[in-house]
Amino acid sequence: MDIAKTFQIEPLNAYTILTIVDILQFAGIALMIMAIIQALNINKYLVLLSAFVMSMISPFLWGIKLDLPIIDQLLELIWGDQPIECSFIANKIAFPVFPWLTFPLLGMFLGETVKNSNDSNRIFKHFGIAGILVILLSVAISYQNFAYHFNDYYHSRQGGMLFMCGFVLFWLYLNTLILDNLPENRLFKLLFKWSKGVTNIYFVQWIIIIWSIAFFGINSSSFATTVLLILVFTVVSHYTNECIIYLQKKGFVKR
Repeated sequence: MDIAKTFQIEPLNAYTILTIVDILQFAGIALMIMAIIQALNINKYLVLLSAFVMSMISPFLWGIKLDLPIIDQLLELIWGDQPIECSFIANKIAFPVFPWLTFPLLGMFLGETVKNSNDSNRIFKHFGIAGILVILLSVAISYQNFAYHFNDYYHSRQGGMLFMCGFVLFWLYLNTLILDNLPENRLFKLLFKWSKGVTNIYFVQWIIIIWSIAFFGINSSSFATTVLLILVFTVVSHYTNECIIYLQKKGFVKR
């Protein structure tokens, strides 16, 4: 109840806060689906095709209900669409499986491609070219109605999904260029460490961010305060990850 009062948003109540579908619900479903795909040894190109089809058809599925309470609650996780018109999130179903599973599927395809390649530089170059082409296709599709295709981000439509997938492909290639052409440095080492501890950092960040709402509210801090909070959260997350790594080395925490 306290967090519902803190948000101070009329359309929300304690039940709504409890049942908002965030990324962790989606992640659990996605992990199960990916495990099934691996167990069935499904061809990687079929996985890629599934990712594309999912990103294209998702808008036509959002909000479909069968008027069966338990079934409809499950379907909310798959393709729910319930606008709640509040200041920090536009939809109760923030990460429906359709279309968000597109990204794990794309990641599975990319991972399998890199793993089975004898020339990673050539593969990443192909990723970069493909990324640019997909971004251009997205711009062409979205140009006439940008608001429709990018929607509320959580429910991005075809053009928005293509843009994000194209960006991922190009970003991988860009990072490969940077790593191949710049010497190893302290910044790279720090980023590698954060990458390995990303799950630890993710959980720590969200815990301290949510707790801080009681003190700083939502969208109510000045720019300077917001920047300061970001820096503080980053430092706390970093050193918490360092502590976890130390405990893992000592055997107190399982890897």
